[in-house]
Amino acid sequence: MKKHIIKVLTVIGLMFPSANRLFAQDKFMQQRISLEKDFQKAKADTLKISILIKLGKNLLDHQKEKNDLRAAADAADRALRLSKSIDPKTYAGRVYELKSSILEADGKMPEARVLQKMAIKYFQAAGDSLMTGDAYRKLGRTYSYQDRRELAERIKLDSISLKCYIKTKQFLKMGYVLESLGDLNHIRNEIPMAISYLNQALVAYDKAKFKSVQGVYQYLTVCYYQTGDLKQALRFGLESQRVAEAVKDSTDMTAHIYNHLGKIYMKLGQLNKAIGYYKTGLAFVKRYHDDNMQPTLSMNLAQSLIFTHKEPEAIQMLKGMHFKETDDEYIKAGLLLYAHTSLKEYQLADRYYQETVRLAATMDALNTTKIFIFPFVIRYLFESRRFDEAIRAIDACEFNYRGNHNDMGIAISHHWRFKLDSAQGKYIPAINHLHAEQIILDSLMNVTKVKSIAQMEIQYETEKKEQQLLLKNQNIQLLTKQGQLQKASLENAALIRNITIGGAIILIILLLITYSRYQIKQRSHLHLQEQQSTINKKNHTLEALVNDKDSLLQEKEWLLKEIHHRVKNNLQIVISLLNSQSCYLDNDAALSAIRESQHRMHSISLIHQKLYQSDNLARIDMVEYIIELTNYLKGSFDGKKNVKMVLEIEPVSMDVAQAVPVGLIINEAVTNAFKYAFRAGNDGVIMIALEETESGFFFLTISDNGPGLTSDFDINQCNSLGMSLMKGLSHQLNGQIELFNSNGLTLRIKVPVIIPVIKELFVLG
Repeated sequence: MKKHIIKVLTVIGLMFPSANRLFAQDKFMQQRISLEKDFQKAKADTLKISILIKLGKNLLDHQKEKNDLRAAADAADRALRLSKSIDPKTYAGRVYELKSSILEADGKMPEARVLQKMAIKYFQAAGDSLMTGDAYRKLGRTYSYQDRRELAERIKLDSISLKCYIKTKQFLKMGYVLESLGDLNHIRNEIPMAISYLNQALVAYDKAKFKSVQGVYQYLTVCYYQTGDLKQALRFGLESQRVAEAVKDSTDMTAHIYNHLGKIYMKLGQLNKAIGYYKTGLAFVKRYHDDNMQPTLSMNLAQSLIFTHKEPEAIQMLKGMHFKETDDEYIKAGLLLYAHTSLKEYQLADRYYQETVRLAATMDALNTTKIFIFPFVIRYLFESRRFDEAIRAIDACEFNYRGNHNDMGIAISHHWRFKLDSAQGKYIPAINHLHAEQIILDSLMNVTKVKSIAQMEIQYETEKKEQQLLLKNQNIQLLTKQGQLQKASLENAALIRNITIGGAIILIILLLITYSRYQIKQRSHLHLQEQQSTINKKNHTLEALVNDKDSLLQEKEWLLKEIHHRVKNNLQIVISLLNSQSCYLDNDAALSAIRESQHRMHSISLIHQKLYQSDNLARIDMVEYIIELTNYLKGSFDGKKNVKMVLEIEPVSMDVAQAVPVGLIINEAVTNAFKYAFRAGNDGVIMIALEETESGFFFLTISDNGPGLTSDFDINQCNSLGMSLMKGLSHQLNGQIELFNSNGLTLRIKVPVIIPVIKELFVLG
């Protein structure tokens, strides 16, 4: 047997004369060679069958020529011979399934179905519900959804597959089948049933934690769009877009989603949104080179542009597009006809009318693509007063609608006949056509109501069955619990007997343990007393240390206050020395420099004064500090008493390291304002604001209503001592400084701080 199988594999290898040449390049060929080697090493028949099935699938999935199918069939035949003497029968079922797939790939559909049914019998005989479900699903895919009888058979087989998956709790596969059943029922125009299956698919996918459910939402969008429920259609359309973008779906499903959202917004009259979605869809298909959806999106975009009176843009876009399919070229010609008709360019429109006539002659009379263009053709003929041709176009239109059982289209035909007869003064036939149109529309309204009732009945029956299943499960659980209780009762009787026998033994043991514990407790008590005595001694020592610590802290606090006091006194001495020195100077520049140095030292001295006068030796109350500093500076400029200081200070407390730079900046800015912003005797206002922002910063703003900066002033080119100080100090604070004119000069510094504040306003006269 082994030699015979090796011979078969050798024949398979000979069927690929290019195998050696492609060994290093074709990974699938490498897999085949690896499988052949594994087969030669295998001893158990079950392992040999599995290898042959894998080999057959490899040949089938990556076939390049007819010989691949023959080789796959040969591997399947050998596996079948081995499987007949083996249990479980699932091996034979897998082989028949492979042979069915080979025949299906060869186009022999009836023979493929026979073998697939054989596979199902083997899986059922082996009791393998999961494999049975997979087999029924594969059998269903051999039936076409375009033939109504085959479509019904496919739905029946998928339903059997679903029962198998429910039995094995395969939620992901349940979702696949329910989604397929929803799609198939939609094709059969059973919209309520399709919606029911699709909603169940969402539940199954959720239990399987499967995220890529954009296809289910898209099918629901299409179903609700067809029923006219645009609210639900939009809801599911937006959800499908959200999921597709979240999972980064690059298939044409995403293009379909954008297209249907555009159609929904067109129906809702929101044409700009529709145009946006069509353009997004076109960008998507261009990015992923998906040519299938490009014609549909392009046509819908062109139609939307025409509806929004953007005919030139639509015409330019359509003329630049070329399609392979006759149907697409027909729609393109119809849209160009529609656009030129809307612009009243009847001579140009006639060119595209003739193009539609030429293309229509090459198409089947019942081709549904014509339904889309008929209204554009009829409108052109009506507006250009070519009534005889319009009547012939309506006749062709109605023939198509009746052949496709399109009642709404027939109603549209009656509407155009009504308009044509009215335009020609044939009022009685016109009224008859209007009446016929209304009858059809009323009938369609009744059909919609019947479908809505059917949908509600299906929903009711579904909920009823779910309740019955729930009740059945509850009854099963109740019976199971009763059996468990009876079993537990018998077990309890035996348990009580054993407990009674062992209870006395346990009691004696407990008494012995209790006595032993008592002895241990007595010893522990003596030990604890000794430990307590030791702890008390340590506590007395700690109390003494704490008292020493408090006295040391008080001494430290006193020393810090003394340091701040002495620093303040030393600064005052320096200020006094500078004041004395100024008495011996007659140079205005030198006197001004000494005065400015005194101001700077005073701003620092004031901080140290606040520290030794305050209980808090680490932080400065900026409200009191700024008020005293500005009063001092205003008093220093006797000739400018008409200048008013306005303070908007929030109660901010700052660390000394921050307070000193801020005080110096305020000193420099206010001094410059007094010196340069106002002439002696003139009125003026200097405003200082300190405020917090929610973003975690505070702003220091100093402004005056003087003449401001000159137009050629550049803060980066200014090298004065005052400006250098302000820039250096703002950098020290990790802040940002800016100067600008706003009814005078404004200086603003942004410094990071996070302190809750309450805003107060002070005005100094």
